Amino acid sequence: MLITPNLVLSHNFPLRDAMRSSTADRFGIDNTPPAILIPALRYTAENIAQPCRDYWALPITPNSWFRCEQLEKQICWAGRLDSSFGRWCKKRQLSVNEKNWKKYFAKKQHPKGNALDFEIPGISNLSLARWIDRHLDYDQLILEFHDPADPRSGWVHCSTNPDGNRRQAFRIMKGGRIRQGIDD
Repeated sequence: MLITPNLVLSHNFPLRDAMRSSTADRFGIDNTPPAILIPALRYTAENIAQPCRDYWALPITPNSWFRCEQLEKQICWAGRLDSSFGRWCKKRQLSVNEKNWKKYFAKKQHPKGNALDFEIPGISNLSLARWIDRHLDYDQLILEFHDPADPRSGWVHCSTNPDGNRRQAFRIMKGGRIRQGIDD
């Protein structure tokens, strides 16, 4: 299979949407997924991105979808102890090192093509998360860094698992606090 940015994942989503990353652009990272992940990217497009696009009838530009390991490392570690990887290690009383990175990375859904971070212009992220919670089958639904005083704040992370979705829904607040569920 020839991997090109125009490869169709679903009606409104070409592969370029899954590859797009300002962080990859900034650091010169090639974020092209391997051919083996195209079915997972299509599954995520067809079961998360496309239903949202169809319901709201508005274009969606994902903030983050597929992340190669180099990009995931840049986003989640980049040598910072206060990074998501650093916090994961601290919570488990593990050293921040390459061996533990491999354990952490194995659990991540973006590198498997199963996770999507996005917003829809003109729609509050809380409304988007509520709609997904009520209408779609998902593995994880996370309303990230949403401030009730600013409906456009934060973003929605939604993932799928073709082997079975857990329907975990929660919020990640400023400071890293986690609260179960989407609604207040």
